Amino acid sequence: MSLFASKYKPITLKALFHQDAVTSIKKWVKELVSQKTNYRKILYIYGPVGCGKTTMINTIFKNFNLIDINSDELRSSDKIKDLVTCTLSNTHFKQQSFISTKPGKGTLPTNAGRDKGTGNQNILLVDNIELCEKTIKQFTELVTDYINIPIILLSNRKINIQTTKTLDITSLELQQVTRVELEILLQTISKKEKLNFTKLEINNIIEKSIFDLRQVFCILDQLSVSYKPINELLNDMDQKYTDIDIHEKMNHLFYADQPDYNMVTSEPQLISNYIFQNYIESIDMAKTDKDVLDNIIKTTDCITFGDNLNYSIFTSQNWDLYNAYTDVSCIHPLYYIRKYTCNATNVHTFKPFKEVSCNYMNSYRELKDHIKSPLFNEIETFNMIIYLLCQYIDKLNCYFDKHKKGKNTSKQEKLNLYQNMVDPIYIEYVDKLSNIVFDYKLYTILDENKITADNNIINNIEYIDIKILKRCINIIKIDENVKLNKFIKPPTENVIKIKLFEKINNVQKERKMNAHKLIRYDIENLEVEFDSLFIKKTTNNG
Repeated sequence: MSLFASKYKPITLKALFHQDAVTSIKKWVKELVSQKTNYRKILYIYGPVGCGKTTMINTIFKNFNLIDINSDELRSSDKIKDLVTCTLSNTHFKQQSFISTKPGKGTLPTNAGRDKGTGNQNILLVDNIELCEKTIKQFTELVTDYINIPIILLSNRKINIQTTKTLDITSLELQQVTRVELEILLQTISKKEKLNFTKLEINNIIEKSIFDLRQVFCILDQLSVSYKPINELLNDMDQKYTDIDIHEKMNHLFYADQPDYNMVTSEPQLISNYIFQNYIESIDMAKTDKDVLDNIIKTTDCITFGDNLNYSIFTSQNWDLYNAYTDVSCIHPLYYIRKYTCNATNVHTFKPFKEVSCNYMNSYRELKDHIKSPLFNEIETFNMIIYLLCQYIDKLNCYFDKHKKGKNTSKQEKLNLYQNMVDPIYIEYVDKLSNIVFDYKLYTILDENKITADNNIINNIEYIDIKILKRCINIIKIDENVKLNKFIKPPTENVIKIKLFEKINNVQKERKMNAHKLIRYDIENLEVEFDSLFIKKTTNNG
């Protein structure tokens, strides 16, 4: 920790920034300690880097036993299971689970800051949960299943932590520390340390830190050991790096007169994917065809070679190739593209590119293992089939939007929309869509016993879930402006479920008929065998 940060660390609650959030957390703690049995509560705080999240938690909960869980340990499902089932659920830990408050133990610190509780009450703390965003839900569910304990989660941006299981979650957002608050802090430090900062110097420190508390203290540490005047030192210091929006970055790299190629170093893999997704639309096709074609070939060759380097880096840990990968996959393609890009006045809108590196492939592998069809073994075939389904869904969405009567359509009215469909083209779309979903089993049955209990379509389709189809679409869908739950509109989803119900029903009937035939066949065979044995026995006796 910074020397100045340690020296001026808040001791009392009144010394903390974000007093509105402090009040809310105090209320959360009081409700928690008043509980007699259930302590399974989650406090989720998110806000930009350096806004004081960790300091606030350590100050408010200093009389509790905060058990810090490293977010790196939660990035694997297997590690989470081991951590929860083996470590957190051991007998010693359970004996120190959250219990009713005793004097000086598990209480809020007073404004005098004299409370020194022994921290007999455990609270789990996970910082930087954006690093384990895909698995944090699994962690919270497992912990609440095994242990009666509260959890505090911290992140630098808002992420969705709500699970299918109903959990008691309190969310708080912290904003950047204001200029006024930082000015008061720096004036206080300047006076106590006899630094004699002017108003302009305080303002320069704030601007250099970009309102980041950690950076403020880091600058003060450097000033305390430097022989240079404050303004000269600030000029020599690098400003805290802040990344810009990816679309702004791509527009700059494609169309700026003098692009800053240092931008690609922060996320070359994502930028390379963006280049691949957008370079065709950016090229001015009015120029000589041969030149355009040559540069398209050079661009694709660079991206392909970059992919090979990237594979070598991550599979063989050849990190010495990282700079070469950045050059080949980003800077070289940009050089060729910029030779034939449109004018800046005709800049195209960049397609939002879903990051494919890890999430895409991991999700694809999981689905491939579930679907278990040879056609899905190749990712190109998978993309082609799901793209075809998207086309059918889009056309059916348009059909139902055109024919529905109003916004609030009942289940029966949605059923009638399908039953009244007479256009053979759209009927064919429905058949093809439902056949693919059924044949590749892109659905699940929530309760197989109930789905065959009666022939009521409206009741039965409630037990059919097409979440596997939705996951497939979510993997390849590029347009992030259309939310997945709105892409497959309710009438279209109902039609898919209705057709699936019909097919499932037919399969069930066919199984019963085959079973009946098999039983009849077995009985007839037994009768024949019995007759032959009887005849044989009679003959022998004769």
